[in-house]
Amino acid sequence: MGRSGRTGGCPTSGGTWSGSSRAWRPFTAVLEAGRSSYVMADLLRELGGEVKIANALQVKAIAHARIKTDKRDSRMLAHLLRANLIPEVYQRRDGNRRAQRVIRMRAYWVCKQTEVKNKIRVLLAQQREDVRLEVEKRESGLFSSKGLEFLAGLPLESREKEILKDLLQGYEEIQAHIKKSGGLVNALYGEMEEASRIDTVPGFAKTLEECIRGLAFRNHRRR
Repeated sequence: MGRSGRTGGCPTSGGTWSGSSRAWRPFTAVLEAGRSSYVMADLLRELGGEVKIANALQVKAIAHARIKTDKRDSRMLAHLLRANLIPEVYQRRDGNRRAQRVIRMRAYWVCKQTEVKNKIRVLLAQQREDVRLEVEKRESGLFSSKGLEFLAGLPLESREKEILKDLLQGYEEIQAHIKKSGGLVNALYGEMEEASRIDTVPGFAKTLEECIRGLAFRNHRRR
């Protein structure tokens, strides 16, 4: 949609895009934030447009629309753009986006590891007293290599033992994913000059450095 606030369907082929966009230049487009909004934003910039990405939650708070369709949403975004009322989200650069995906993947597997650990602890807390007491004795190293061997050998009822076996197998698979994603983080760390600077601060793990670098970059661009 251009500065005039026009909305409408967009052609999909690259040649048609280039031809039709010439009549719009200069133009400003607004997109609602979503999983593929950067793809469209990059394409529109290549065509010479200025692109704003709207915060979907804040747009809803402004518009209060009872009936939502793509056509109505597009028209509402056009009106907000024309009135300069678009609540924009921060737009990361391409390299920053790739780095963010690496960090988020590792964070995802770490969260899954915590979930599986918690499920194992809940299962063990529901066993008979002698089993619970044995588990408490080994609490500090429950998920070390020896701790995992101990868990695998616990004398549980057959169905409970199958559940524990499945959870332990999932835990080991997640550990492999964490190791692999950690390698991606290390490679990313070596490519980023900013991360090396943060390395001068004592006590910062590489993953934490990457996360803080992303936040610092984001806050710097907002000022």
